[in-house]
Amino acid sequence: MMRIFTDPLTMALIPRGNHLAFVATVCMCAGLYPANLLSANHSTAIAYRMYNNFLKLLMVLCFISSYTQLYILLSAQELRYEEIVKNISISLLLILMLLRQIFIRYSPDVARLLSLVGSAERLYGETEDFAVWRIAEKERLFFKRHFFAYVAVLCAICVEYMVIPFYYQEAGAQDATGISKPFLLSLWFPFDQHVFFIGLLVLSQVTTDALFFCLIRHPVVQLQMLQHYFQHFEHYSKRLEEQEEVEESVSYIRMFEKCIQMHWRVIEFLDLTNKNFSGMMLMDFVQSSFRITSICCVMGMSKSVDFMVLVFTLSLLTLTFVRECYIYFSGSQVIFLSCGLGDLAFETDWYRQSRHFKFMLQFFIQRTQKPLTLKIGPLADLSLGSLLSILRATYTYLTIVTGFDG
Repeated sequence: MMRIFTDPLTMALIPRGNHLAFVATVCMCAGLYPANLLSANHSTAIAYRMYNNFLKLLMVLCFISSYTQLYILLSAQELRYEEIVKNISISLLLILMLLRQIFIRYSPDVARLLSLVGSAERLYGETEDFAVWRIAEKERLFFKRHFFAYVAVLCAICVEYMVIPFYYQEAGAQDATGISKPFLLSLWFPFDQHVFFIGLLVLSQVTTDALFFCLIRHPVVQLQMLQHYFQHFEHYSKRLEEQEEVEESVSYIRMFEKCIQMHWRVIEFLDLTNKNFSGMMLMDFVQSSFRITSICCVMGMSKSVDFMVLVFTLSLLTLTFVRECYIYFSGSQVIFLSCGLGDLAFETDWYRQSRHFKFMLQFFIQRTQKPLTLKIGPLADLSLGSLLSILRATYTYLTIVTGFDG
């Protein structure tokens, strides 16, 4: 069964539940895990809060630096469009990361969401139902596999970033000799920007996405389990009948009530997520097309692109696209799984049950006609259709930018 953290020091910082404990550990590396969930008097928790505040100041410094550099580029007598799109690709990412982290650190609802995830995972760890445990374990492995692949690509990009300075080529311009620094971190600092702060940005991006991925995957797991219960409804009802020594009609009603309560917890979780993250998802939706466009423009506007810059840009583009696919695919899964609940409930042998059971079934089927969704602000639902809208907008922006540059 699922392993549970039992170390006293770990338990003081991280809630029980293997999947959430992994995410919490990752988030703590960047000081992103909500401090109000930690033990108030534990010495390690106090040190974590100090570390949290230190990283917060560094992120604000990077944010100010990025927009300082953008102001310098835009106020120059001769606009360098290649450098501007480089800066935009970083600035848009920074502002979204900063807003997400501020919200995650200070919103009480985020702690509530994590508590709901932790409570559900404790049930997974304590269950004796192998089929239910296997669904949770499959999701845990799915998350870790994709997350580690995501981190690996991001670390590869970081390594490429550090290697690129070795490929600098001197470019003579009349009597002056300059250094061509292709792409990457467009920040203003009074020292070499290739040395500082790249690790902080990578860490912040990874941890912010780890927490967000965990939250959007939780309802998917819950709905998969709910579908499993309906697919084997008779089996679970009979087991409940034996455990509680009640009649068949009573066991069916109690099992259905458990399914309704589980469905209601998913609705509560999604409502809370939409209330707190729909605005962030709207910003991410709007900025995604700009980010992809700015990355593509780096290659399109460069006079000459060497192999290292090409590899770096393609890696960054792939990472950005895969991240969007993961998020919007998870949103589509929520819609698809929630829509199938009514059909699965109807396939139970309801026609042999009491009138009360049929009455509950009727209302449940009516509720499932409205699919559960993760919202992108007031505009749309989180789905693969929204991802196609991002790609269409990216194509439009690329057409405009390349035409303007030509």
